[in-house]
Amino acid sequence: MIAALELGLRAAPVALVQPVFDALAAMMARRHPGVFERMAPWAGASFLFAPVGLPRGFLLQLLLPPKPPRLRVVELGRERAVVAVLSGTLPMLLDLLEGRIDGDAAFFDRQLRFEGDTSAVLALRNATDGEEIDLLDDLVASLPPPVRHLATLAEAAAGSRR
Repeated sequence: MIAALELGLRAAPVALVQPVFDALAAMMARRHPGVFERMAPWAGASFLFAPVGLPRGFLLQLLLPPKPPRLRVVELGRERAVVAVLSGTLPMLLDLLEGRIDGDAAFFDRQLRFEGDTSAVLALRNATDGEEIDLLDDLVASLPPPVRHLATLAEAAAGSRR
């Protein structure tokens, strides 16, 4: 999954990659509504995830209810209004979104950097804690059955989820 996302963020046309991120955002909203309920005070805010060494990142937009959140592929280095920018390796940023790593430890180990509103970043971290988010499972669950089957076969052939 990481290699495919890196390729998409590095070289694939945005029009080809964006539907994957749209599906992820929609599926996360359906499967993990608690995250977005806890982020309600930040409705209207955007968080930029900037993977180190990649020309593109993804922008999490917490839209005003009842609109679901959006996850947009964006060119890095272009100015945009965000409440916070989180930078690190792509695997680390995904682990952070899934709540699988301690964001505080990653920050103090200098694996994670952020700029912007500290309280917004803490709110995002707290919102994802304990949700048991699995982005790959969420993405695969959003696929039509034949494509889901192929994705499961590809995962098994790769021998690893990451």
